[in-house]
Amino acid sequence: MKKALNFIVILCCILPIWGRAQHNIIGVVYNAESKAPIELANVYISNSTKGTITDKTGKFNLNGIPVGQSELVISCIGFETKSIIINNSTKEIEVLLNPKYEDLQTVTIEAFDKNGWKKWGKFFLDYFIGTTEYSHDCKILNTEAIKFHFSKKRNMLRVTADERLIIENKALGYILKYDLSRFEFDFDNHTYLVQGHPLFEEMMSDKKSDQNKWIKNRNNAYYGSMMQFMRSLYHDQLEKDRFEVRRIIASSPSTNFLVNKIVPRDSLIFKVDSVSVGLNFRDQLQVIYSLKEPSPYYSRYNNAYRAPQTSQLTLNDNVIKIYENGSYYDGTNLVSAGYWAWSEKMSNLLPLDFEPN
Repeated sequence: MKKALNFIVILCCILPIWGRAQHNIIGVVYNAESKAPIELANVYISNSTKGTITDKTGKFNLNGIPVGQSELVISCIGFETKSIIINNSTKEIEVLLNPKYEDLQTVTIEAFDKNGWKKWGKFFLDYFIGTTEYSHDCKILNTEAIKFHFSKKRNMLRVTADERLIIENKALGYILKYDLSRFEFDFDNHTYLVQGHPLFEEMMSDKKSDQNKWIKNRNNAYYGSMMQFMRSLYHDQLEKDRFEVRRIIASSPSTNFLVNKIVPRDSLIFKVDSVSVGLNFRDQLQVIYSLKEPSPYYSRYNNAYRAPQTSQLTLNDNVIKIYENGSYYDGTNLVSAGYWAWSEKMSNLLPLDFEPN
């Protein structure tokens, strides 16, 4: 069973290259139609802890932006979310947000189900928040903003949100403010796609026990994750980090066989430019993380699981670029199965500026 890679797809346009040097950017946000300044618009670097809001004149000043390429996201209730790729030379910017109209939404998506949460709520949470060991402590605080749209003709579920989703993850110690762009589940192919922009805020606690728990759980979520794997590929540390990569070749439309030989990094990766490498391969890859057994919660999802932690990757059409912090583009070209299809959910999501200790 193949599933579209969940939270890496969420990050498919996020390209911040985190380094020690940082810069700031100033700007102003206007209504694209009236040209009036927009107050309280959210301005942030996607999938990071860096964010701010505009003042009454629409102006903002965002500090601590990493050197390199980043995705700047601007969102506000009543307006369409906009994302802009910025780099070191971006010092000042003017942003025009288009108003969001209900009649335009009804043209592009199915009418929402008024009883949608009762019908689809648990299903959505299982695939969005996940069923990981941390999912019980990860909650959406404004579920009333979520709308469900089911197409019988296409046998597809779409989920939209009227406002930013506020997600409290007490297991990892983060508050996520999440602009959901796209959630689709295709029941015919049993694939799903999630796209959006998260902003992380650190939860605060004076209790040493909470702080220690968050450090422990964040490290546990990181090791063996897709983020660590992509970082290992970039830095040529697969063997050091205990990732094993093998090929899975299709001998027929319904039969695959595993080539029991480690695939060298050089046959997968090539240099693109000074800040990225390219990933390209045929057929499928099996990825084993030998330092960690699958979570006991995974057995409830897949009774046939085996230790150690094992996932599969399929590349669709195009080469993807991998960056130093573990982000890559275009994530919609990569499909995961196995452990990562289960684990890479919101309850395990870490910001791209996260570093384990």
